[in-house]
Amino acid sequence: MKALKFFSLCLLGSTLASSISAQTLTELYNLAINTDPQWRATKENHHADQELKTQAKALLKPKVGITYSKMRTTQDSPDIGAGAHDDLNQELTTCLDAAGNITPNCNADIIKFILDGGNMLQLNEEGSSKQSTTVDNFTIQFQQPLFNMENWNRYKTAEFIDAKFGAEYQLSKQMFVLRIAEAYFGILRAEEELTFAKKEQEGIHSQLKQAKQRYNEGISGINDVHEAQSAYDSSQITILIAKNSYESTLENLNSITDGAHTALSRLKENFPVTAPQPIGMDNWVKLALQGNKNMKSAFHAAKAANHEVIEKSSKHAPTIDLVFNMNNLKTDNGESAPFGSSGNLMSDKQSNSLGIQVNIPIYSGGLTNSQVRRSVARSKAAEANLQAEQRRVAAQARNTYRNVINDVQRVGLAKLAIKSSQNALMATQSGYRSGNRNLFDVLQAQRSLFAARRDYATARYDYIINSLRLKQVSGFLSEVDLNILDDWLQ
Repeated sequence: MKALKFFSLCLLGSTLASSISAQTLTELYNLAINTDPQWRATKENHHADQELKTQAKALLKPKVGITYSKMRTTQDSPDIGAGAHDDLNQELTTCLDAAGNITPNCNADIIKFILDGGNMLQLNEEGSSKQSTTVDNFTIQFQQPLFNMENWNRYKTAEFIDAKFGAEYQLSKQMFVLRIAEAYFGILRAEEELTFAKKEQEGIHSQLKQAKQRYNEGISGINDVHEAQSAYDSSQITILIAKNSYESTLENLNSITDGAHTALSRLKENFPVTAPQPIGMDNWVKLALQGNKNMKSAFHAAKAANHEVIEKSSKHAPTIDLVFNMNNLKTDNGESAPFGSSGNLMSDKQSNSLGIQVNIPIYSGGLTNSQVRRSVARSKAAEANLQAEQRRVAAQARNTYRNVINDVQRVGLAKLAIKSSQNALMATQSGYRSGNRNLFDVLQAQRSLFAARRDYATARYDYIINSLRLKQVSGFLSEVDLNILDDWLQ
């Protein structure tokens, strides 16, 4: 791709108010990488996107968890005792005579009391007792997926999505390179516009002085003075507009690098302007369809959408996991617990389990089928987006190539126009001095010369930017290109 290296540029001689000097476009690019908030946001978003693949891969790895609990339970309960009922005590009292001896009929009376359903026993609350129990439970869980089609296909989908994010990040880097170049050459373009406007005003001012002198000497009429004065006043507006444009382009670059720039390097006059290689629009369309980062992003998006259909369909498949659990249970009922009760002697139980766990999904309310249908529709949409992107990239490659070819022709024609305008101005000035031409003709010839010079400068800058855009559309633009054309700046 040696031919592609031609379409690159660099920026030289930019001095920052913060005392940081950017001598080349590469240095300015490196400075902007560290200072431009828009690029910093792009980079951080890319870092976030990269985690998606890691998260999907984590579903295929084992899961280990530890659970620990310590609970203390306190129970306060009443102590219940049994004794003779008050009715029975009363009946027994009637069985005794005054001397405390049992009467002859006592047994018969007691039996009759019982047969009549008399109350013999009653429960009495004799106090309460408190007991505290402490339970320590420590568990380790280990689970390794052995067969999980959904998670595996989710990981494969994430690989395509990760490739899509990678293509988008590369596109962002290319657009950042192009953004720096456009900002830099935008300043040079505006600076030349301002210079041309000032030089044109100087020429008009010279003609105004000459017209006044000729009028005072009676050589020409007052109309020449009015014509020159009108042109001079109009040039004031042109300078004002050019100055505002120049300051706006400076602000654009300052917003990227957070600094004020002066003394930017100029493009050399012998900078070559030739047709892009390889020659032919179809060749560049072919390159663009293969290397364009938007195309790659749309391609990987379509692949991810297609695989997502398989992923959602895998929800019907069973899952198999290797499961291991280790559990330790320690119970302490305290010293006040009755002898022989559980945990009185610091009971400590440990259990281990190892096995295979199979989960077979049978019915989920139609959720899986709905997700599959949604993925199928999204897959068809992604295929349509890919086709649309192919057409858009092909059209963009053709238009950009056409612009570069047009810029080459514009530069060549502008060179001829400059030479012709110079000859025309010289002839018009000679005719004005001899009285064959008026001042209006001189001013028009002067305007034509400066217009040709503006067209030449504009065509060269358009050629550089459109050449970079052609490389970007084809997918070859990178920060390396900023190093190659340093020799063409002075």
